[in-house]
Amino acid sequence: MKKTKKIKNEKFTLTSQTKEIDGVTLHRVQATSDFGDVQSGDRGGWLEETRNLSPRGRAWVADNAAVYGRARVLGNARVEGDATVCDRAKVSASAKISGKTRVYENAQIYGNVEISGAAKVYGDASVYGDAKINGAARVFGRARVSDHAEISGFARIFENAKVWDHTQVSDCATIHGNAYISGNIMVDGVAEISGDLRISLRSNDNGPSTEVTCDTSSFRGFHHSYYRKMEHLPVPGHLVITLRDALSNQGADSMKSELRARLPAVLTISFLAALLGARNIQAVVEFGQSLNAFQAYALGLPNSATGGDLWHNDPATYTELHQFFDMDVVTETLEKWLKIHKDELPEHMAPDKPFVSKVLEGFRLIFQPEPNVAAAQR
Repeated sequence: MKKTKKIKNEKFTLTSQTKEIDGVTLHRVQATSDFGDVQSGDRGGWLEETRNLSPRGRAWVADNAAVYGRARVLGNARVEGDATVCDRAKVSASAKISGKTRVYENAQIYGNVEISGAAKVYGDASVYGDAKINGAARVFGRARVSDHAEISGFARIFENAKVWDHTQVSDCATIHGNAYISGNIMVDGVAEISGDLRISLRSNDNGPSTEVTCDTSSFRGFHHSYYRKMEHLPVPGHLVITLRDALSNQGADSMKSELRARLPAVLTISFLAALLGARNIQAVVEFGQSLNAFQAYALGLPNSATGGDLWHNDPATYTELHQFFDMDVVTETLEKWLKIHKDELPEHMAPDKPFVSKVLEGFRLIFQPEPNVAAAQR
């Protein structure tokens, strides 16, 4: 059997300077050769054992950072500031961990990832590519964050969720379950995306557009015919942002800024237009808080985590909002918006297509259910 050649460590040594964390004695590391921006003699952070830091590459633990347990820092990775990497976590390639970040349990960090602030990555989570995690964000469970995705604020990504491409998740948004989010998409506020929802940006002959799809199991509890008639057509992401920004700049009502929905389904477009005609913004906010995660997601409303049964609120409760909307204003606003952006619209949203009527029909079906459905629920 061929023996593995042992690598001689000429890169660093552990000094006699020690400190204790969680009952573990750590030693200050000191460079014994030049590599990267580290000079021989430079003192760095804290290690439990030499195996915590690779003797190869430019990997380094700097400042007051600590690496212990069976954790390893490899390749050209750097752990600095007051960051902690412990348990069986691995940081490799050119990843940079800083601030008061904690990476622990079985977390895997690699690529050109940057994790900063007071973020935490743990469980069996993986962060790779050029992803960024900052603020007080948490990524855990078996979640995956990659490419140029950015998770910030108090956002939570967990269970089997996957966030890719240029997706930005911020504020108190949560993505979990088997949800898959990719593309140039922003999720913020107190939005919650879960189950088997899949949101992705795709390109076609009409330019980039955003598509929302769901596994059929996500519709449990939504058996009313008026809900099944809702149609989600692809809408260009930049048009969603245009309408969102128009909404946030309307008047002096600061509550409207909380209602910016960035999840680009056609229903969200109609709902944002509807907000311009809302008679009582506070009532809309309160109603959003009463919905479960899926209903809030479908409408683009802010919603706090409800816990418990995801499907306990019946969609018939949507009718309670009808009194707060002036459908004439909604129609006028949406038609005007589509006309202004007619040159940017994909084919199915062109003025001579039944796009507006379909959107408004779907909107009315949610807030004004069919007579036989309403009667059955009395």
